[in-house]
Amino acid sequence: IIRLIVQYLQDEGFACAAITLQDEASVKLKQLAAQRAQLRRMKRAIADGDWSEAEKLVSKAVFRSQKSFLYALYKQQFLELIDAQEVQKAFALLTKRMKQFETFAPNQGEFSELCYLLTCKSVADAAGFRDWAGVTSGREYLVEQFAALLELDSAESAAAQDLPPHRLLKLLQQAVSFQVAHARYHPRIPPRISTLLSDYESFVVPNAPRATFVGHRDNVKCVAFAGAERGTLLVTGSSDKTVMIWDALGRVGDRVAPMATLQGHSARVWDVAATVDGAIIASSSGDGSVCLWAYSDSLSAASTRSHPSSSVVRSPYQNGGAQVSQVSVAAGAANGAPDTNRGWSLARSLRCDGVDGKGGDVYAVDLHPRGRHFTSGGYDKVIRLVDVETGAVVKNFSGHQSSISRAVFNPHGNLIVTGSKDSTIRFWDIVSGLCIKTIGSYLGEVTSVALSASGAQLLSSSKDSSNRLWDLRMFKPVRRFKGHQNTSKNFIRTAFGPREQLVIGGSEDSFVYIWDVDTEQIVQRLPHSGGPAYMAEWNPTQGLLATCGHDATARTWWYDEDHTYEHNGLKPSSSPEQQLERQTEPR
Repeated sequence: IIRLIVQYLQDEGFACAAITLQDEASVKLKQLAAQRAQLRRMKRAIADGDWSEAEKLVSKAVFRSQKSFLYALYKQQFLELIDAQEVQKAFALLTKRMKQFETFAPNQGEFSELCYLLTCKSVADAAGFRDWAGVTSGREYLVEQFAALLELDSAESAAAQDLPPHRLLKLLQQAVSFQVAHARYHPRIPPRISTLLSDYESFVVPNAPRATFVGHRDNVKCVAFAGAERGTLLVTGSSDKTVMIWDALGRVGDRVAPMATLQGHSARVWDVAATVDGAIIASSSGDGSVCLWAYSDSLSAASTRSHPSSSVVRSPYQNGGAQVSQVSVAAGAANGAPDTNRGWSLARSLRCDGVDGKGGDVYAVDLHPRGRHFTSGGYDKVIRLVDVETGAVVKNFSGHQSSISRAVFNPHGNLIVTGSKDSTIRFWDIVSGLCIKTIGSYLGEVTSVALSASGAQLLSSSKDSSNRLWDLRMFKPVRRFKGHQNTSKNFIRTAFGPREQLVIGGSEDSFVYIWDVDTEQIVQRLPHSGGPAYMAEWNPTQGLLATCGHDATARTWWYDEDHTYEHNGLKPSSSPEQQLERQTEPR
């Protein structure tokens, strides 16, 4: 890698930087060369049984930290001494060298058996060493056991190879080509890549339903993507008091059944959040609580089922309240979902109430980017920062004059951004607990806030039927998106769409609206029949849009070339071909 960087610096004319890097790397290369020589000497000493040479080498830095290797090395020497009936030397080796590494024995009780060998006539007299193959085979096995440590680094031979011209640029081009080729949508015009700081993402306007997720018995208030492959799962929360897990990539056109149903809340679920890998799911509810659901593989899940008392962890600031009652898991065979044997059962849950147990509805929850904390806010006007492991409240943030509708961490994890019914957006420093900025102009009751991937832009929704894009360098609105309905008691939430060039949000008129950031124009309107569409969430990795609404369903949407692009007389500002061409425009 260093050679690739040096070559690139030289090609670009950064000669001084290239020389500095080479000089620093040369020092480390000399150190590595010395270590390789020591490794070769150790390998030869073991093969020849030259234990005095091996003893000299163990004091070198490359071996000092390899405790398991040192224990195995001394054990081989000890067994050879026992085999030769040199008991006094074996006793000295055991007490002076091996005793300090007793805890690194591969099997419990092995060190005791080595001590027992001091009274035996043969190594085979101890039960644990009856299969000892002898001196030569023991040495060969020791070298084989630690081959990764004792073999020479393959980079040594690679250093002598000639480097093709412009090798780093070629590798980067290949990486980008691979991402483009494996993207869900393939552009008709070769895309122009404007940055290597993030993965390639196709620019498409979702225009067709992909799947409908049916299982909730009441309206679905919230939706979020999760999963080990960045969005293979869908998490929903509903007024039926449950959280459901779905296969987001089920067969196209199917009515998808839930993979798992998490039951524990005693009132409607207002918000859900999940870590990128789906290991932790958080849900907030009208029962004044936040539940944390932790998932693991089938072995851990089985362990939890064997010890049910470990599956519920109470928060230190909980004041009464029922424990999580059960987790209902469905095999979901109709849509190819995993069965319960593949780990879909609750591994751990944490239930957290307000400080006085009467905090009212918790409308918002979000997990810290590192997954160690979560924040919540709701009817009691207090934002809380909570430790995921212990359930302890790390800090309370007070200042809003009305209930909190949304609380999110910024991408760096050092700020919490909240929106409230008091028509303000506040920025809180999680270290000091202070409100460092308040936005109060132009707004009605705030129902949603969302941050761009860089944290430089903020998207807000408010009950004046407006979504606003804010430049956080100036804390001023730079775009305003209208045409939808957001005036009643519902929480209508908005999110950034593909490449953050689109804004996607719900509406009380049963549609999901998509706006162009540059023109502020509506480019698409997706029907979500049966009442308000509450929320939209875009997944750049899977190229899918998820929505949820009053009709007790969640849906995913994608771009389909064959789908009719006009709906109810509404035409987009450009054709699908023109939108695909936008991938060539750098931003």
